[in-house]
Order: sequence, then C-alpha cells, then structure tokens
Amino acid sequence: MKITIIEGKDVTADDIAQAAHLDTLVYDELFCAPVDICLKWNSVNNRIYTMAKDEETGKIVAYVNLSPITDYYYEQIKSGTFLDIYLPAEAIVSYDMPSCMYNLYFSSIVIHPDYQNTGIFLPLYNAIVNKFIALGKSGIFIHRMVADAVSERGRQFCRLFGMNNVKNSEHNSTIYEVSLLPPRFKVSSRPTKELYDFYNTVYNENKDFMPETNVETEEKPHENNCGFDVFISYKHKDENNENTPDIAMAKDLYNALCARNVPVFFSELTLKELGTARYKQMIDSALDKAKILIVVCTNIDYVQKGWVNYEWDSFSNDILSDIKPDGKIFSYVDGINVHDLPRTLRQQQVFVKNENSLCSICDFIINALKFR
Repeated sequence: MKITIIEGKDVTADDIAQAAHLDTLVYDELFCAPVDICLKWNSVNNRIYTMAKDEETGKIVAYVNLSPITDYYYEQIKSGTFLDIYLPAEAIVSYDMPSCMYNLYFSSIVIHPDYQNTGIFLPLYNAIVNKFIALGKSGIFIHRMVADAVSERGRQFCRLFGMNNVKNSEHNSTIYEVSLLPPRFKVSSRPTKELYDFYNTVYNENKDFMPETNVETEEKPHENNCGFDVFISYKHKDENNENTPDIAMAKDLYNALCARNVPVFFSELTLKELGTARYKQMIDSALDKAKILIVVCTNIDYVQKGWVNYEWDSFSNDILSDIKPDGKIFSYVDGINVHDLPRTLRQQQVFVKNENSLCSICDFIINALKFR
C-alpha cells in the first residue's frame, strides 16, 4: 500500500466528494455535511483539506479538514451548541492576509474503516503539522484552534496535539481548544518540535502586539501528574454497584510497583491525590503519558465495555497508529480462561494470579520499561 498526501490545489472536487462519502462510513448522519457545502467551504479557502490517497486505487482513504473561521463562528463552535454542517461559506476565511493570525477550526479527521490501524494516522498528522510550518513561513499564523470531536479518532488527534478538553457539547461530542500563539500545544514528534520552536520565536518577537489569549487552559492541580510510566486499568463497580475483586488485585499491583519506585496511575488513589473532578480529561492525559498499560480482570465482561474497554482499546489504537510505537499492554487476570480475553489482550503477555507472583510481575514490567 502506497499512500500520497495531497492538499491545496491538488485536491479536486471529486476528492472532496469522496471525502464527504467517507463521512457517511464513520459518522452519524447528524455530523455529515453535504458535498455542496464542503465545496463552498473549499471555494473560499482551498487549503482547508489535507487528504491521503491510495495510489493503487486512486481513492481518498483519509482526510482532515482544518478551516480558518471568523471570531463569531469560532465562539459559536466553542460554545458546544453549534453543528458545523450549518457553517456557512461566509464563516470561512481565506489565507490572503500575511502577518495575520487566524482562528482555526479542526472540523474532522476521517479514516476509511478498511484503512484504520494501518499506520496512516501518523503521516496524516505530521502533514498537518508541516502545513502549519509552511503557512507560518508564508506569514500566515494560527492564533488558536478549536475542535468539536465526535469520534474517538478526533479525540485522539486532539489529545496528541495537546488540546484541552473544554466541555461536552449539546450534541454528545467533546469541545477541545488550544493556543498556538503563545504555543501551548504538545511536542510529540520532530515536526511538532520544529513547529513549537518556530511559533515560540514568533511569539517572543511579537508578544507586545499579540491579542489577548482567550483559550481554555488545562487544569494542573498538582505537579505529580506530569508523568506515569504504568497505567492500571480495572473495573471498579459491578452491575450491583458493589466493589469488584479487581480493585484489590489492582491495588496490590499498584503498591508492589510503587515499592519499586515505578510511577503508576491507579485511579482509585491517584485521582484523589490529584484532587481533580475532571475524570475523563485526567484518564486521557494519563493514557497519553503511560508507556505500559496493565488490564486487571476477573470477569470477561469487565474488559469488553465501559471504561476498561475504552482504556485498553484507545491505548492499543495509539500503538497501531505509531503514536506509541513502543507501548505495551499486559493483562493480570484471575478466575478466567485466558483464551476468552479479546484478541488484542490475549496476544500480549498475560499474568495469572497464583501462577505469577507480584514480584515476578514487577520484574517483568521494569525490564519492559528499560528496553522500550
């Protein structure tokens, strides 16, 4: 499979039509903008799309829409009450004013279902970062960026770029925002480091002339949330709202790892220590930072739905998308048949209580951290 990234004048009306069709494969109808609307947006600014084309088929298999928009519509989207399928062409701004700072709307990222988990995400992501750099070298800078993430892929992009979770929208999506000038995004690759250094230099040279930054900032209740090597995922309550046996197993593992000075995220204790009520934001942040995820399980149902499923599945997607190329997922189980675990989990290292001591498990994890 050979993928080519295209953008700007290389994107044709047919490419945009294919991208609109991709929406219908991934999004609910509520979030699918008609082709004619997409074409009107592109007619105002033909650099809003970045697309991945399969050279063998000539088909668009993934795309990102990043649209510069007016202040008014930026605030409307940020409010969480506005659906972008109703975004008029006059909301889009063209890149015709050098030395101007733009509001950017991260509208969508879509990957064809047949091409998900093929490694296509990372080159698409880097192409976006390189586009920011190219625009900046032409005197076109992004001041702030807002996103209305309706899919896990969109939330993945937002977390990777270091965007802050602002609120849940009225249409069951998540609003994210980040400042680029001053740069507040995450350095996660060589291109993002280049972008950060470039934007930081621009900001320091021009900060006396910059508009005030009205961007949501991430809650940082305590300095010890800056990094966790290991994330322990487990089911807290059962269907009767009673504590599961998984809690005791997870806590024993947590204590054993902490005794070996391994930084561990264990929600039962860690979130209390950090003193935050923004549960999902802290979970996502810890997943981003962790190098190893350990799934504790005493019941197969516990890993197939809810938070535990979300945690290991999104961590696995980060590994497959090369966001965490050295990431590892292990399982620690009791009272279940290992072969009943989801394929992603049973194909990795599985520790069985009473067969593997906590000491041997800790040794294995520490060695895995050393040789990442």
